[in-house]
Amino acid sequence: MLGTSAIRRLFTNGVDRGLDDEVGFNLTMRASRNTREGMTPDAAERDAYDRFGNIEEVKTAMRKANRRTMTQLLLSPTSIVAVATLLVTVGGGLWLFGGPRNVRSVNGEPPPQIEEAGGDITMPRPVTRPKP
Repeated sequence: MLGTSAIRRLFTNGVDRGLDDEVGFNLTMRASRNTREGMTPDAAERDAYDRFGNIEEVKTAMRKANRRTMTQLLLSPTSIVAVATLLVTVGGGLWLFGGPRNVRSVNGEPPPQIEEAGGDITMPRPVTRPKP
């Protein structure tokens, strides 16, 4: 079973990858702009890093802002109402319709089943409209 630290690590790795991509994109764009303005590629890259500043400080600030935003979003009344509505809707639908075991297709036949031997899907016959 996943503990809270493992779950946090999953999300943190995704955020770190996103931050790396974002920082890399900004540095690449600044370096290419500098190159277009006449700098040599080495000087353009050096200038991009100088203008950007300390990369780890920027990443830390972005992580804090992301964490603060996510906390505010998850604890907002709108999010709580949306999750509660979703749970009630799904739970009510399962209670009312009995879950997937009572599903029928549009034409009243059972839904397609996977045959055990061949693994092919058997399709119900198509519904045809009567001609006027």
